[in-house]
Order: sequence, then structure tokens, then C-alpha cells
Amino acid sequence: MDERESKKQLEDISQYAARFWAGEAEIARTFFSKQHTSEEHIRWLRLQCYKELYGSGLPASGKGIIRGLVDDVVDGYDGLESAVDRHTLMRNSELLFEEIKHYVAFADLLEELTNDMPDPEELKQYQYIEDKKLAEIRANLRNEARGLGVLAAYFTEGGAAAIFREGMNAKGDAISERIAYACGQVYEDEVDHQDSGAHGLESAAESLEDWIRVREMVTEICMQRLRMRNEQFGFPLTAERIEEIAQGKIDPVPAS
Repeated sequence: MDERESKKQLEDISQYAARFWAGEAEIARTFFSKQHTSEEHIRWLRLQCYKELYGSGLPASGKGIIRGLVDDVVDGYDGLESAVDRHTLMRNSELLFEEIKHYVAFADLLEELTNDMPDPEELKQYQYIEDKKLAEIRANLRNEARGLGVLAAYFTEGGAAAIFREGMNAKGDAISERIAYACGQVYEDEVDHQDSGAHGLESAAESLEDWIRVREMVTEICMQRLRMRNEQFGFPLTAERIEEIAQGKIDPVPAS
């Protein structure tokens, strides 16, 4: 497949995925459009803190994103210029900093609301059912040829930062202002993660059949992302509305 056709296929898959990004935005916008109790905010923040530590979107170890990246940086340093390229070490170091920054942003807010320091082990009990299903889907796709499953997970990781874009607009009380600040700390980084995944797909997909498979994987991941976000925020949308979004009955939102 030539470069021109690869770019067209990437543009098509990005336009297709935009309905799901818009769906995540609608979930967050519906939630943040109303005032909530501290307990309602604590519920979604606990899952978000869990995801920042242990989430399945970025390639990492079974110990979680941050620990996996720590190991990558250590291995990269030990193998610098022999087994590991300097640019790979730099990128992994940048990713590690970003993921720690994201965790800190939401953990600070969670601690403020609970008056208790988050316990990383305790956070594991707040991985809700739909997020567990999302992790299973991603794990099952990681053995796809040419790493397409990993790249599809990377491309969809963060949902084009839709909930963070909406969270940046939260207002009305002190908690909302803190949420807006925390989401602002994360937004640009998550958009960058999707861009990196997109470039990886463009390089790895070699045929029309590959792109058809990519679309199938993106659909499977993104549908489950919608269910996960809807559960995280207390089901602001009905199951019927989720299906409508998947059918494209929503104005698509660009990735950035």
C-alpha cells in the first residue's frame, strides 16, 4: 500500500472514531453540567486514579502503566546505544513524566475530597466492571500481527482526551474549579498519545485487509470505552443512547 493510500485510510479511521470521541464528551458534559456531591466526584476520581496507575491503554507491565514505564526507562538506560536507541529512552522518559503528572493531578483532588491520602493498592478495588472488560479486550488484541492491536489500543487511549476537554469547562463551585485545573494538566498529553498511535498505525498497516481489521479493533475498544466512561460517571446516558452514538447519530468531535 502506497503512502497516499495509507494516509487516506488513517484519515478515514480517524473520522470514523470521532463519533466515539464525541460520545465520551457527551457523557462527561452531561455529568459536569450538573452540581454533584463530593461522594459523586470521589466515585469517578477513584477509577481515574486507578487508570492513571494501572490502566491498560499504553503498553506496560502487569504492574501498571507507571511501573512498566519505570522498567522501560531503566532498561533503556542500561542498554543505551546498544539495545535501546537514545530517542526511545527519551520518549519513554517523557511518557513516564506525563503519566506521573496525570496521577498526581487527580490524586491531589481525591485526597482533598476524602481528607485521606490515596492508597495505590486500595485503588485496585475501584476498577469497575466495564473497565475490567476494556482491559480484557485490549489484552486479547495485543497479539495481532505487526503490533496492530497494540497500536489500535494506543490510538484509542484517552478517547481523544474528550472527558478532559469537557472537564476543563467544569465550573460553578470550588470543586469544579479544581476539576477543571486537573483536567487541564492532562488534556494536551492525551491528545499527543493518540497522535503517536495514529502515526504508528499508518506505518504498520500494510494492506486494505489490515485497515479493515484496525477498524474492527477500534470499534470494539471504543464501544467498551463508552460503556466504561458511562459507568465511571454514574450512567448519565442510557444504553439506547450509547447504541445511537455507535451508529453515528451524533455530531463527531475532532481529536484536538
